[in-house]
Amino acid sequence: MISVFWKSLTDLEDPTIRRMLAISVAAAVVIFALLLGGVVWALSSAVLTSVPWMDAVIDVLGGLTAVMLAWLLFPGTVSAFLGLFLDTVATAVERRDYPGLPPARPTPVLTAVLDGLRLLGLTIGLNLLVLPLYLVPVVNLGVFAALNGYLLSREYFELAALRRMPKAEAVALRREHRLRLWGTGMALAGLLVIPGINLLAPIIGVAVMVHMVQRLRPAA
Repeated sequence: MISVFWKSLTDLEDPTIRRMLAISVAAAVVIFALLLGGVVWALSSAVLTSVPWMDAVIDVLGGLTAVMLAWLLFPGTVSAFLGLFLDTVATAVERRDYPGLPPARPTPVLTAVLDGLRLLGLTIGLNLLVLPLYLVPVVNLGVFAALNGYLLSREYFELAALRRMPKAEAVALRREHRLRLWGTGMALAGLLVIPGINLLAPIIGVAVMVHMVQRLRPAA
């Protein structure tokens, strides 16, 4: 796994990937701001009491909750958005590291959009479902990594694999190596919550899964 991540870091030198990285960073900032603003608005719209001091306490707790929720939903949201650019990043990685590969099958825009929305819906729904567990110290870290690692590894690996093989083969390959891919996804989920690093993580994640596809798929 370490070698795959290192190789993905060196891919950031590619001009195309650096351009996509700039887009990813800008998107990440905007997405987090929108998530935070949306959660703050939803919480502030609810009037729970008419007692001034209690309202003040609720406002403070609501602000902290808004930051936490935005942070929890950030990985899946930004990853869903970046799915629209997966082909561009994947092509650049393959051109740089696997020049002998034949042209890949491009992912239709509609498919990318639908897959991104599916990932977004699953991320929001499942993270809200396990929200009580996020309030338990230590347990919350494990739950977050396991859940989002699974989602990221499943969606990104299949999207990268579909460029090189039929759907049924991509799913079968993922299931065959699901534990290894799950571990890779958990590492990516961890990167997505580290301030600063999380701005680079989505592009690194795409590159990592492209490398994983090349390492795990059967030789032609």
